[in-house]
Amino acid sequence: MNESIATGEKYGRWELISGNKKDKEDLRILDMAAHGEEHRGPEEEQEFPPGSGMILRQGDTPIGFTFFDVDDYSDKRVLFISFLFVLPENRNPTLMAQFVRELKKYAQDQNATHVGWSSGSREMDRVTRRINPDANNMLLPLTEFDVGVFTRGI
Repeated sequence: MNESIATGEKYGRWELISGNKKDKEDLRILDMAAHGEEHRGPEEEQEFPPGSGMILRQGDTPIGFTFFDVDDYSDKRVLFISFLFVLPENRNPTLMAQFVRELKKYAQDQNATHVGWSSGSREMDRVTRRINPDANNMLLPLTEFDVGVFTRGI
């Protein structure tokens, strides 16, 4: 059963990945939307361990997803966002504000001290460059990871 994170059904809701059949199918659909022909096909069975990210749904329709991992790095416990994608027609500041709040709450539950990401996509690069024009990677103390900082590039 997915742990639903109440973010307002008008725009969607973020749910932790549970690894069930629906999650796998929805993530396959979203992966194709995000990567087009470069997607990993069904012949490459993908594993989505519970807690490895969140799926954004409006009703039963998947409209976005993120993958992340929490790990210790030097003297920091970091929630690292490895990928974030929301269908272009569904992108809006409200959804991103909900994403930041829910991700921050999850990071706190995991005792993370920092949030980090790489500029691996056009969208993440835009966010990173608006925070620090010379950076390719970001590592922010959890106390500085907020809606205003993260949504500058959206």
